[in-house]
Amino acid sequence: MKNRISRLWWRGIVLALYFPSAWAQALDGTTSAKNLTSAADAAESAVTEPTESGISSDTNASVDESVFQDGKDYFSYTIPIKSTPIDGRIEVRLFFSYECAYCLTAFDNLSLYQRLHDEQIRLILQPIATEDALFGPNVYYSLNNLDRQDLAELLLFDTATEHQGKASLVEGENLYHWLIKHHVVLDQFLMQIKSQAVAEKAQEAVKATEKYGVFTSPFVVVDGQYVLTSSTLYNDDYTFAVMDFLISRILQQQSPAFANASNNSNKIQ
Repeated sequence: MKNRISRLWWRGIVLALYFPSAWAQALDGTTSAKNLTSAADAAESAVTEPTESGISSDTNASVDESVFQDGKDYFSYTIPIKSTPIDGRIEVRLFFSYECAYCLTAFDNLSLYQRLHDEQIRLILQPIATEDALFGPNVYYSLNNLDRQDLAELLLFDTATEHQGKASLVEGENLYHWLIKHHVVLDQFLMQIKSQAVAEKAQEAVKATEKYGVFTSPFVVVDGQYVLTSSTLYNDDYTFAVMDFLISRILQQQSPAFANASNNSNKIQ
């Protein structure tokens, strides 16, 4: 009886939302995501090639450029995607997918980094989404709308560790049992996952994935200028050092002295 109820519950979600099966092919942080081809195409024009060094607007920065290299330790957007954080802190946007072990490592490292630099940066968790892969984002935003951000983050942990090589947790009856285990009212969850509010947030995630040219997971955007991937985010010391380096550059850009130097340079040219 219990299994029959769970099957009926899950069938109701599938019929209501027409969830694609493509999401079952979890993104691997070591390779470019196959289902993000449109985003990867955008990234080719948005992110500098590994052979290039730095961005032109930073040529007057006093930070030691020899410490870390553009195209190796981080990447730069050719044209920065500027944002206006609501609280003035530097925005660090972590694009992730469930069942991605590298995403969990990146989240752990960046969460600790924010706790140490909370006055300077604001970490934003952003699910990767495409039109044919909305299941993970729908689950994430449904839990958020139930005021269970803790579970939205815990699901990242559970899917990245406990279920590696096993049946997907973010689909079928596995998700049903996981929600029950964590005391989520199933009717409320189903109501959220079918809601217009969640659908709109998922579409916003699709636009963000395309806007920032996300082509792999994890994919971290710092101040709309710099990108970090799993090659940097796998180690906390390495992540912290590169983040310190980039945050220093950004703060220098924001300083009046740097702004005046840039203006004078433009006048001379």
